[in-house]
Amino acid sequence: MRVPNFERSAEAFQSIGFVLIGVVLGAIAMMIVELGTAQTLTNQLSQSNKLVNELQEENKNLKKLGNRRDVILKTSVRFENTELDISLLDKLETAISNELKVAVGQPINLPHIYRQIVQGREYVSGDKRYRIRVTMLSIIGTEMTVYVTPEEVVSD
Repeated sequence: MRVPNFERSAEAFQSIGFVLIGVVLGAIAMMIVELGTAQTLTNQLSQSNKLVNELQEENKNLKKLGNRRDVILKTSVRFENTELDISLLDKLETAISNELKVAVGQPINLPHIYRQIVQGREYVSGDKRYRIRVTMLSIIGTEMTVYVTPEEVVSD
């Protein structure tokens, strides 16, 4: 049995090498595209889950409190002047909403107390701490909306 002469088939080996490089580069490109798609879908799923939870909570509160107009039935959080990551804002919004659940079912004439629930509170996300500053608190009908600005706390 003889060993084939590789000098005659050098072009074939180059062609095979180019095909393999193309396959590897194509796989890398597809991974990058899939990663971006997966991140987008994760954000959309998080927002959808948050909306479902809010609607379930609102439904539960409406059933519990009935048709009362003098109590807070729903709370919501809005962010102002922030350029933070969406996932971080979702975490902060969930934490603040959990703090504001105390106000559900309470009279609407105590906005100064509801503001103090969140004002100046610090939340930790990863290795950073954020202090919440309430810019505005609005009670319209039975819905309380708190407008907040998260500020990163710089520790010495």
